[in-house]
Amino acid sequence: MAEIIQNIILVLIISILIWLIITSNCGGILSGRLIRKYRLVEPHVKRTTITRPDGIKLTYGEGPAGYDVRAEFDDQGIISQIILTPGEFRKVSTIEHISLPSWLVAEIADKSTWIRQGLTVHNSKGCPGWDGFLTIELSNHGSKPITIYKGDPIAHILFHTVKGIVDPYNENDKYQHQGRGPQMAR
Repeated sequence: MAEIIQNIILVLIISILIWLIITSNCGGILSGRLIRKYRLVEPHVKRTTITRPDGIKLTYGEGPAGYDVRAEFDDQGIISQIILTPGEFRKVSTIEHISLPSWLVAEIADKSTWIRQGLTVHNSKGCPGWDGFLTIELSNHGSKPITIYKGDPIAHILFHTVKGIVDPYNENDKYQHQGRGPQMAR
């Protein structure tokens, strides 16, 4: 009888541990559905495919695990395209506004279609509590000029949960509430 009770207790403990792991907010990448639920990206759109004038197809919006953001070149939305020559470095902004709660960090990553042409994103982070439009740094490592049009999907954003208590970005941090358009270092 004691052995049966021990086995029942062991099964209960294991079940509780599994439930805690599954339901806890500790580590991992948010799904597109959770990105939408927490309203981390505005405007938020479902996965959308565009075809550029050169025939290249790119996707933006909610993905299975992340969100693909689009390029903006100035705070007025006037500039319609930029051309990056081989070896050139440029900054762009996102059309989308990002809001990070204190338990999330955003990772800015490359899109595979651009990598295959030599265009890379300088991988960066959005800190817990940060809010604003991302400034994204680009470099053309290819051998040909690359044209980027306003609204082109430009980077993939992954949202990671943070374990433990953090001191989030606050109102006085230098990049907090960053406006639209590429921002200079401060």
